[in-house]
Parts: sequence; structure tokens; C-alpha cells
Amino acid sequence: MRVFVAVLLPDVTRDALDGAITSIRRQVPGLTWERPERWHITLSFLGEADEALVERLRPRLERAASRTSRLELSVEGLGRFGDRVLYAKVGGDRTELRRLADRTTAAARRAGADVDESRFRPHVTLARSRRGDALRPLVEVGSAVHLEGWVVAEFCLVNSVLSGDRRYEVLHRFALTGGV
Repeated sequence: MRVFVAVLLPDVTRDALDGAITSIRRQVPGLTWERPERWHITLSFLGEADEALVERLRPRLERAASRTSRLELSVEGLGRFGDRVLYAKVGGDRTELRRLADRTTAAARRAGADVDESRFRPHVTLARSRRGDALRPLVEVGSAVHLEGWVVAEFCLVNSVLSGDRRYEVLHRFALTGGV
């Protein structure tokens, strides 16, 4: 399995974001757009994991969830990573989101996962460019994309199924219960 820990977008937010970027999608035809049902905020990327690792990880992620209160997030415009990735910026309680990412990464490391130690940059990947298309104009147009916030009450351990029709499969859900 190829697994990661993520906050999933609620349907209403996903639908609003999908509608907000409809006109932007047509501006650069060479982009590969991520399907809305796959949109998420990655907290920790763990890569390949077997069932034993997932079982060691579960109680540690439950502990991370128990130490974290619900938080509010929002979408605040678009951004880019060079000319390769277009993303939705995540606003709201980014400090607590970063703490949650740190907790899930530490939990994964303690469970024995080979954790990607890249700096946490909260975002929702929308599209990728293989050719290095100019994304700056899309970011400028997307600066007007601001969506109502939502309350994050859980995070998920997700399996990225790469064969056939690429999809994400939620393995476990972890309720944020800190401060409750």
C-alpha cells in the first residue's frame, strides 16, 4: 500500500472550489487536473506500508487526534509550486494544522514508517503541468477564490490505489477530540 495522512475536504467545500475554478480550467489546456474527489490536504506522506505498519500506526494516530482540537480552515486563493503544480491555498487555523501535521509525522516515524520529511505546506493540489506551463496568470485570476471556512473534525489514513482507475481509499478515520 502507498499511504498518507490527510484532511479531506467536505463535499460542500469541494463543490464550491470546483465551481470557483471552472473558468480557470479552460485557460491552460495542457494541465492535468486532479479530480475533485481526490482533493485533500496532506499532513504526512508515508509511502509504502504493509498491514503491520498500518496496525502499529493506528494507536499512535489516535493519540495525535486526541491531542488536537477541531480547527477551522478555508480556501484563500490559488498558488503554485514553480510552473509544475497549481494549488488552492489553505487559510484559517494554519498553526494548529501545522501542529497536527507534526503530530501525525511523529506518530508515523515512531511506528517505523519512512516519512517524507519535507516542510509542511498546507495546500490542495488542483493541477499539474508536465511541460512547465506558465501558472502565474492562473494564480492571479485565482486570487479572487475565497471560500467559506469549514470545521475539521477528523483526519484520515488513506491508501493511494495507483492501479486501474487511480483512487483514494480511506483506511481509518481519526476524530479530533482534544479540548472536548
